[in-house]
Amino acid sequence: MENRKGNRNKLRILRVYKGMRERCNNPNHIGYKYYGGKGVKVLITRSRFIDWYLENIPDERARLNVDRIDPLGDYEESNMQLITARENSLKSLEENPALETKLSNLKKANDARSKSITIDNIEYSSLRAASRAVGITTRTMNSAISKTKTRKFKIKMKPTLIPHVD
Repeated sequence: MENRKGNRNKLRILRVYKGMRERCNNPNHIGYKYYGGKGVKVLITRSRFIDWYLENIPDERARLNVDRIDPLGDYEESNMQLITARENSLKSLEENPALETKLSNLKKANDARSKSITIDNIEYSSLRAASRAVGITTRTMNSAISKTKTRKFKIKMKPTLIPHVD
């Protein structure tokens, strides 16, 4: 049983190492532009990485991310640390204020979608329900909410011209 656990841990470590190599060396990898595209290299060998990981992990069950201490530096022993996914996310926010603004806006948009909407004094539980009842798309409804900063509306019908035939 212990051997299986050891093999699973080694496979996980190898996947982490492979991910680092792919991000740095494969231009077709989705993360290449943030790593290899910026000149980041993996300067630690696979066998040394496995040893480093096992030496630095506090508990073999811990699911920790490999983080570069200097975000512009390479993957090498002196520039790596193990941190939790939450710590890694917070670090990303500190390094990129634009990302924090984007996440804040996404949270506001999500909150707005979950609130009720009133149209002609009829309250609808969601954006989708209101847009279906009125017969407009949720995108149009979202746009109206964004522009007016309100969730209460009155419907105004546009006059339609019907051609008169003699």
